[in-house]
Amino acid sequence: MIKYAHNENLVITDYVKNNILGKTFKTKKHGYLKVIGVYDYYQNNKNKLLRYICKFENTGYERLAFATAIKNGNVKDKYSKILCSVGYVGEYKGDYSKHFLFIHWQGMIERCYNEKYTCYRENGEVDERWHSFSNFIEDCENLLGYNEMIEHSNVKFTIDKDYIKEGNQIYSKDNCCFLPQTLNAFILNQNKKKRL
Repeated sequence: MIKYAHNENLVITDYVKNNILGKTFKTKKHGYLKVIGVYDYYQNNKNKLLRYICKFENTGYERLAFATAIKNGNVKDKYSKILCSVGYVGEYKGDYSKHFLFIHWQGMIERCYNEKYTCYRENGEVDERWHSFSNFIEDCENLLGYNEMIEHSNVKFTIDKDYIKEGNQIYSKDNCCFLPQTLNAFILNQNKKKRL
């Protein structure tokens, strides 16, 4: 996690000292945060605004925010476990839900930790490193099948945990690959037939 240092050289008004700095604020979705310092000034079209260092109580994650966002409760904790009380965004910048790998990450987490997927929950788990979406993205580029998925964007792919190592029950960078969805379905059907 990134840590920020308080800038001692900035001129801080009495209002900031009394009403913002050192105070705790409630966010809309991510619990409480404490303003632990002042980082810098940010110049927009009209004004020079202070950026504050905020630290979330639940996770210890630090991020920069303006006073308006802090007071309105709109500061987001990227380490808050937003998916099945397990998955969190991490250091990814941008709208994570629009990233093409998000659906694979979401499906993997839900298969293992969502109550609706009982058949998977008994037989699978996600490596702790992949609880973070940003780590998942970083590792996917090195997985078998990734380049094919990029090259053939018209073909649906799925992340698979037991094609490389039969019987594997852990989704991780060491055991997973991307397979075309039709191939994955074929393998699943063949395995079901073997068990009958």
